[in-house]
Amino acid sequence: MKRSLLVFVCAWACLSQAAKIKVCLVDEEDLHPLPGVKVQAQFTTTSALCRFVNYETVTGEDGCCVVRGSADDKVVWVGPKERRLPGHYGRDVPFDYSKLVRGTVVTVALQRVVNPIPLVYRERAEGKWGTVGEPHEKVLEYDLLKADWLPPVGSGEVADIRFTRKAESLGTAHGRYSDFDLLRFTVDVEFPGDGNGLVEIPGVERLPLKVRTAPEEGYRQKLVLSTEYGMDAKWHGNSDDRKTYCMRIRTVRNTDGSVASARYAVALYGFRFAYGYVNPGPKEISFGYLANPRENDRNLECKWGHCLPPGDDQEFKWSCHHHGLKGDGK
Repeated sequence: MKRSLLVFVCAWACLSQAAKIKVCLVDEEDLHPLPGVKVQAQFTTTSALCRFVNYETVTGEDGCCVVRGSADDKVVWVGPKERRLPGHYGRDVPFDYSKLVRGTVVTVALQRVVNPIPLVYRERAEGKWGTVGEPHEKVLEYDLLKADWLPPVGSGEVADIRFTRKAESLGTAHGRYSDFDLLRFTVDVEFPGDGNGLVEIPGVERLPLKVRTAPEEGYRQKLVLSTEYGMDAKWHGNSDDRKTYCMRIRTVRNTDGSVASARYAVALYGFRFAYGYVNPGPKEISFGYLANPRENDRNLECKWGHCLPPGDDQEFKWSCHHHGLKGDGK
């Protein structure tokens, strides 16, 4: 009886101050409405009784629907409930509900599915440097199409990316209980070979489709990441785990300097450090990516569920799924 009463009180508390917001789903290109789509909104509230409230509904002929929130709601995530939509990629959009003016319409633009193709996919390629030791400079090389590190770590064949970690002492600091070393580490992310490199794609962090087509120009051969162990006994640096980079590899140039052939890939979430405690500094580097092994094909729109295996056998397809993406195409 007490448990039933508690559930009733929680439901009443969450809905008693309910307010309405209008949400519209549209196509990102021509903004036409998307009717008949199941929409889910998750409200993060300040109430101790109900911190998360889910609300579901369906868009009408105008592509819009109404979801109910509470006056205590702070952050709202709203978007299509289904991972697979006919012709569009689903996405969740966060906004601060408490700052919305009454009558505001929240518009969620969905990316179109255009030409998804099977690509090589690695959710997490992880390479370990291990201890700092001597020498302080350590190198890891990665084969994007074989999806493996080069020997002695793995069995990759072509060094598409080279990660070089360097350590530098900045002196000694006096801590509360003991002295500790001030250290700076840099990691050079290099793309060996003329014409190879990466280019940052800004503003796509929250989009399900990061890159549809790789750019033709703008690639730089080297990216330098750094991190320091400072006076506050904490690591500070620019491990850029929220950035997206297009990568051009295995480039061959014509005699006039133009690109004769190349292959393209995308680093989905930048390059991430993992730190050691016993042995200080970045102990490993990791990144997730998609790669198109077809020569001169800049299409990076992946057909999820039909990824290519690493290597040359591009006819055999193995199942894959990207958990951060809602919708896998046609």
